[in-house]
Amino acid sequence: LYDLSFVANLKEAAQVVKPRPVWITEMGWATHVRHNSSDAGFAPVTQRQQAELLARSYLDALGSGTVGNISWYDFRNDGDDPLYFESNMGIVMRDFSPKPAFRALATLTRLLHGRTKATTLDLGDGIVAYRFAPAAGGDAVTALWSIHEDRMVSLPSVGPMTLTDLMGDIRPLKNAGGKVSVELKREVPVFLH
Repeated sequence: LYDLSFVANLKEAAQVVKPRPVWITEMGWATHVRHNSSDAGFAPVTQRQQAELLARSYLDALGSGTVGNISWYDFRNDGDDPLYFESNMGIVMRDFSPKPAFRALATLTRLLHGRTKATTLDLGDGIVAYRFAPAAGGDAVTALWSIHEDRMVSLPSVGPMTLTDLMGDIRPLKNAGGKVSVELKREVPVFLH
């Protein structure tokens, strides 16, 4: 369970460096093509998985309350070799065309701009949920996803809510009896606001 162990590790690190914040200086996943002659022990992920992992890592780091900085490794692919992991760590390609991870980071930063404090919501076993306090002049934002499987969850709602998916697409949610229902895909964060 990546999310739970990652947050636990961050909290342990925070105890070691107290009172300073934890800095994550190189975090990333490579989107290279697996090849038996170039396996460096660095498992590739799809570009979509890279986007999901980026969002979850940032959200877990913010939600842990311990992290002062995260530096993704790296912004731009280092090369054009599709088989070499080091050439495929970026969130944009070598020619600066964006990967899905770039869109995920843009969505995350747009929705959470100015929000630094998060509270953890208990929505049941296997659901990760962080509620980010309202920024000046805005509403709270809740980021949530399922760890194990696709799931449907219900949350209380006092008015209309909007769901923004990881790629920034927006759709309204129907409020039924003071609740909204959200379909969660395994390990794919969505944002309610």
